[in-house]
Amino acid sequence: TRYSWIRDVRVRDPDLRPDHETAVGLVAQVVAEKGLAKGRIGIEADEFHVPTMTLLQAALPEAELVNVSDRLTNLGVVKSAEEIEILKLCSEIADLGGAAYMEAIRPGKSTHEITAEADLAMNREIAKRMPEADFQSVSFSMTGPESLYPHKFGSGRPVEKGDIFAWNSLPVVCGYYSCTERTVVVGEPTAEQRRAFEIVIDAHMRGIEALGPGVVAGDVDRLVRGVLDEAGYGAYFACGPGHHCGVGMGNPYSHGGPIIGGIRHFSEERLVEDMVVTMEPGIYIPGLGGFRHCDALRITRDGAELLTQFDRGVLTVEA
Repeated sequence: TRYSWIRDVRVRDPDLRPDHETAVGLVAQVVAEKGLAKGRIGIEADEFHVPTMTLLQAALPEAELVNVSDRLTNLGVVKSAEEIEILKLCSEIADLGGAAYMEAIRPGKSTHEITAEADLAMNREIAKRMPEADFQSVSFSMTGPESLYPHKFGSGRPVEKGDIFAWNSLPVVCGYYSCTERTVVVGEPTAEQRRAFEIVIDAHMRGIEALGPGVVAGDVDRLVRGVLDEAGYGAYFACGPGHHCGVGMGNPYSHGGPIIGGIRHFSEERLVEDMVVTMEPGIYIPGLGGFRHCDALRITRDGAELLTQFDRGVLTVEA
């Protein structure tokens, strides 16, 4: 109740039956009290497990259940001034986590150990700035061959000299998240590593420059792909160059829905002022590694404002 205007809170009793059965029973009780048991009820069906949906249909046999997932999701796409301030804070914290990563990356240390140091630095800073906030950090990192898999939680592999190390710094504050992602070479980059890295950085910056209100999301994707294609790396572009950031609800990695689906070649949705998106084109080359920088940006009246400010160059640490 600290964060919500809702005062009628029904608490489930986990000792009575499995959690999802208890929750469905409470929902059916409230719907009946409101005289809506035979009405048309909107539900976020995309978030329901099949057993829960089956129970809900059985508990409300005369109701018409309508999936409104896309409508509810898109209500959160354009951010309020308050939400933008939270996302700016998250972005500052994400950059701080990035600095902790760079200090921690050393040969012989595991990805788990390194990520734990970054998360600790972020959680301490959030606790200092917002001591009453609900928060967590859900960062991850990959090194060596694991860098070929975007958004993979690392196995704890120790860092080795010559590795491509990819880190994601992702704090979540009051349900909102932002992220900074960077690629790092452990030691001096080879000529092949440097060329791939520099092409990705070019695509990344070109994508950032293309963002703005009224811009078709798919056009940004096609521009970024064109940069990589022209350089001969198009076949290694394994994921879209950006997604909606700071959903404030549900899974922070959720990419569903039209705009929430983000900057993808198939999207004809137009960006709107005060959306918050990411730009993160990457290439993943077997035998060489995965290369991707990611930043969070707010769409502004004239273009886009970078919320994350971490170094966007070719990053290295001592081997």
